[in-house]
Amino acid sequence: TFSSDSPQVNLIKSLSSEELASLWISREERQIYQANFRSEILDVKRLLREKGPDSMTSDDIIRCVGIERFLSDTFCRRVINQRREYNEAVLNEIRRQAVLGVHDEVSIRRVSE
Repeated sequence: TFSSDSPQVNLIKSLSSEELASLWISREERQIYQANFRSEILDVKRLLREKGPDSMTSDDIIRCVGIERFLSDTFCRRVINQRREYNEAVLNEIRRQAVLGVHDEVSIRRVSE
């Protein structure tokens, strides 16, 4: 039996070359994205030089998520470890609440900060 929570598969018709091309970003959009990405990496590298990896705040580290591999190896490991600790804290709180039979979004949010 299927319920409203069951996964759903939607089939679509084959798309023409023009339709497929319209689904992807244009060359200009890709160049803008790449320039913004390079700029963000340079900004974060500058911040790392100015503050030093050990003085980075949580907000600074959050800014680095997704680009950590373009930064120093040491800092990359720090971001990965902090992300792991964050995920573990949130999952532990969700597990704790499941055992107690409660759901407290405020508590989950507090743990995630």
